[in-house]
Amino acid sequence: MSLIHERNRAIRALIEEVRAAKAEEAGETPAFVARIKNAVNALSQRSELFPIDSFPIKLNTHAGLYRLGEDADRQNALYITGGIYGKVQTQPHTHPAWVSMGAVKGLERNRIYQRIDDASVEGQGQLEVLEVTDVVPGAPAFIGSGLYHTLEVEDDIQTLHLHLYDAGLDDPANSGLPVFEAPDSRNYVRTPSAVQRQVVSGVHPSTFGEVSEALASGEPLEVIAVDHHNPLLEKLVTPRRVSLDDWEASSAGLQGSPEVPVVLVGQVKAVELAAQRLARLGYSYFTHLR
Repeated sequence: MSLIHERNRAIRALIEEVRAAKAEEAGETPAFVARIKNAVNALSQRSELFPIDSFPIKLNTHAGLYRLGEDADRQNALYITGGIYGKVQTQPHTHPAWVSMGAVKGLERNRIYQRIDDASVEGQGQLEVLEVTDVVPGAPAFIGSGLYHTLEVEDDIQTLHLHLYDAGLDDPANSGLPVFEAPDSRNYVRTPSAVQRQVVSGVHPSTFGEVSEALASGEPLEVIAVDHHNPLLEKLVTPRRVSLDDWEASSAGLQGSPEVPVVLVGQVKAVELAAQRLARLGYSYFTHLR
C-alpha cells in the first residue's frame, strides 16, 4: 500500500473511533477521555506515516499547521503541527469543546487553566492553573470543554504533534471565545467571527515519487488541479480541474468520499483554499504535489 493511502486509512480509523466514542459514551467521562487519548496516541506512534519533511515549518515562522482529516460538518478534525524552539501561544485560549494531543516527535508543553470567576463582567475574568503537561511520544493529553491552555515548544529539534478537535478550527463555533491577554491577566477579548478570522489550514506536501506510488497502487485516488497545469503529472493521470474564480461551475459534480485521498496540484494558497471548500463536499484527506 502506498504511503498516501496508508496514512489516509489510519486517519480514517481514528476519526471513526472518535465517532464511536461519542455515540457510546455519555459525554466527557473518564472512559470517553481514555478512548480519545488512546486513539490519538496510537496514531501518533506510527511515525513512519509522518516523515518530518512532509510537514515543514512555514516560512518566517516557528510552526506549521496542516489539516489531516475531518468530517464534512467540520467535526472530528485532525491536524498535525510542527514546531521549532520559539513556537509559543502564551495567551490562554479555549475551544468550542474538547481537544486532544499526541506527539509524533518532540515535546510540546501545555499549561491548562480553568476559569474561577463568575463571568459576570464582560471582558474580565480570572484563571488558575490546573496542570502542566508535557506532550511527548507515548504521553497524550486531553483538554476538556471549557478549559483554557497555552503551549510552547522548548525542544531543540523540530517537533511534530497531532491535535484532534471536536470542532475544527474553521468551525463557526470558534467565534466569540475568550482569549486572555496573559495567564495572570484579568482582561480578555473575544475571537473574531469566522469570516473575519479567515482560518485556512495548510495542505502538507508530497513528493512526485509518493504520488506516483499512490497512482501505481491501483487504489482509488482523486487528483485535482487548482488553476494549474503540471505536464509531468499529466503524463501519468488526467486531473480534474477546478477554478477558484469559477468554483460553482468547475466543481459541479464533485462528490467526495473520505476513504479516497486527494492530491491537489497548484499554488500553495490556491490549494489551501480549494481544500477548505472540497472538505465541505465530503473529501477529507488532502496532500499537495509541489
